Amino acid sequence: MKYRNIALTLVLPVLAALWATVSAVPADTCAVQRALFPARWDDTAGERVLMRCWGHYIRPVIRVSAPDRRGLRHLSVTADESVFRAIIDTAQYGALAAGRSTRLFLKSETSCSIRGNTSGVVYLDVSSAGGRILVKGSLDEIDSCEILR
Repeated sequence: MKYRNIALTLVLPVLAALWATVSAVPADTCAVQRALFPARWDDTAGERVLMRCWGHYIRPVIRVSAPDRRGLRHLSVTADESVFRAIIDTAQYGALAAGRSTRLFLKSETSCSIRGNTSGVVYLDVSSAGGRILVKGSLDEIDSCEILR
């Protein structure tokens, strides 16, 4: 029993130090995430409109960029003078372009996803039949969306 207490006394600080090292987040994590998107957050000039949606309180417009060499695209959703962004893959783009239900988490310019922190993150569930968007704690229904080809 005495050895067990000594072992715990020696092992616990080591485990605590290891845990702190493993769970540490680099100081530039938010800057790295932000650098994935355009320098001017609200600049959607290089993107084409994929969908226009209508709801009672909100009318989001969904835009996409051309794919990069890995097939990833920038997606932006403009709603009520706000711009939210995500990076989507070929499958997500295909689902959106076909009007199939697609669920995405979008970022605002100030959002930073660290260990589940979702401040500034927007949830979008959309298809050609409509959907819903959760912005700033307000869930708005999207009645319908028109896919523009």
